[in-house]
Amino acid sequence: MSANLELAEQEARVALLVLRSNVKANPQSPFAIAPSSVNTSEADTVRYLASLEKPLECAASKVGSVVRVSCKTLKGHIRENFLARVSHRPERWEPTLRKLGADPIDEAAVMLRSDFGSVTIPFRALRAWYRDYFINHGLSYVGERLKPPPGVHLVLDVDDPAEITIDMISHDE
Repeated sequence: MSANLELAEQEARVALLVLRSNVKANPQSPFAIAPSSVNTSEADTVRYLASLEKPLECAASKVGSVVRVSCKTLKGHIRENFLARVSHRPERWEPTLRKLGADPIDEAAVMLRSDFGSVTIPFRALRAWYRDYFINHGLSYVGERLKPPPGVHLVLDVDDPAEITIDMISHDE
């Protein structure tokens, strides 16, 4: 597997964890990729998301036990606005990683967890996820409350998204 494909699949796994958490679906729930209603496995959904042109705006809904995922590629002014707004978001975790002894930072293992699953990725995949996915989410540092598993530098909780939503619009609309 190429390094680019591996990175794209890692960030897609983060996207699915956040979407699953947003709709409070259990880890065994199948996915469906809108507009289809055909159930797909998590692995197939990861491969599908990894193959799409980025950045993506994604949302999920729960239909019975199925997590229905819908994504669209951001284009034009909306894309540029999104990229400008997220360019520095990953940097907020860097001082914590340095304090925890991660070196090099992009290779530091980061675990994202929720009541609906977890995923462990290198920090570079989290950096790419911020750049490539616009998903309503909340991430918080677990801090000293939890000793990370062996080999993990940073544990982040996937929280309920903020109640405030910001709609990105184009100047043309």
